[in-house]
Amino acid sequence: MLLYLSTRAFEEKADQIHEQEVGHRVFGRPLNYDTSTDNIVRVHACILRRRLEQYFAAEGADERLILEIPKGNYAPVIRERPLFPTNPSPSPGPAVCNFRDWRTWALMVLGVISVSSVILGFSHFRSVASTVAPEFASKPAVLDFWSRVFRAQARTDIVLDDADLALYQELSGRKVLLSDYFDRSYLRKLNDSGL
Repeated sequence: MLLYLSTRAFEEKADQIHEQEVGHRVFGRPLNYDTSTDNIVRVHACILRRRLEQYFAAEGADERLILEIPKGNYAPVIRERPLFPTNPSPSPGPAVCNFRDWRTWALMVLGVISVSSVILGFSHFRSVASTVAPEFASKPAVLDFWSRVFRAQARTDIVLDDADLALYQELSGRKVLLSDYFDRSYLRKLNDSGL
């Protein structure tokens, strides 16, 4: 996405880059796809903005030029990093641990005791479980749980939450069947109803 946006900004007018174009050219969506139901470009633009900010704050902290994608736009902008920050704020120094304070020692001892008791309790539980029920000792509980939820050789469909669908059902007063959701036929009914 960054490569496409940068190339497009250098070759043509950057202010003409729009969401449908990026969705079509970068993510293979149809030319006139509905951006209100498919927000892939907005999601990836948000991730890209965050990664650029992270890069120029850490690895690229010595770079003189900064690449940004301003919010509300998809055209990359290159700007010069200011020599002096406009609002210098004192950065907190590294945390210093005062080992002379008895509370610090008490917390450290309590932490060591807590971790040790968890490790001892877990090893005791495993030894008891292996003697009482050997079939559970050889099969971890997580694997046992998921093998009961998802059967081998059986198809499993996972349906994620869709807030737009919930809003549609609330506004229209109609329930959407899973088959209508998969083939998006409920959207054609939306156009017919005038919502």
